[in-house]
Amino acid sequence: MRVLIYSSDKTQWSLRPFAYLFNRYWSIETPVKVFGNSPLPFSLPQNFQYESIGEFQPVERWSNDFIEALNRLDDEVICIMLDDYWLSRYVDERAVGWCYEYMRAHPGVARFDLTTDRLYARGVTDYAHLVSLDLIKSDPLSPYHFSLQAALWRRESLLQCLRPNETPWEVEIRGDERLRNSGALVLGTKQAPVSYTIAIQKGHFEPGGGYQTPRHTMNAGDVAYITQQGWLPESVLA
Repeated sequence: MRVLIYSSDKTQWSLRPFAYLFNRYWSIETPVKVFGNSPLPFSLPQNFQYESIGEFQPVERWSNDFIEALNRLDDEVICIMLDDYWLSRYVDERAVGWCYEYMRAHPGVARFDLTTDRLYARGVTDYAHLVSLDLIKSDPLSPYHFSLQAALWRRESLLQCLRPNETPWEVEIRGDERLRNSGALVLGTKQAPVSYTIAIQKGHFEPGGGYQTPRHTMNAGDVAYITQQGWLPESVLA
């Protein structure tokens, strides 16, 4: 299983703390494919592979590069994350593996939430059991049924819900209806095997979790290390 990250010239600085925390709390054995714009001015760990998909585009065309990135892969199921999802707890790798294999065996599932995103959504219902996991089903009419929170995605299903020239916020909001109309399932778990802090909120570093529900606070030692390394630009600290 691979993890896909889409970054950009504007946010590529966040890849260093992302990679550090990913390998600390997930695994240096998990391959991560990063798509961005300009070549990186720094190196990433060996399990991270970076590829440029062209010049930086404004946020109004965010979906164009995301579509291009997905079209360059041939994975049936892939984990999608954003570059400011900084892991704050150890990942339950076995649980992620069970969810991955479940998706491969059940083609009717388009998205498998790995966080608490669906657990706290409106209208969620119990669905099934998977080893020690309690599976839940997202209500297609609930907000952010599509959501870009960390999840396993069936790549073809995701591509069918994307359109050119949309911001990430438009992708989520308009994707709700497209995914609902496809009839595909969105599942999650009560155990949420992946926990992270959305580190950049409204342009500022937010180690305390901010608007997340529930909040996932970064470890103070991780914050200190990232700060000491000089990985945080002044613009996000102001």
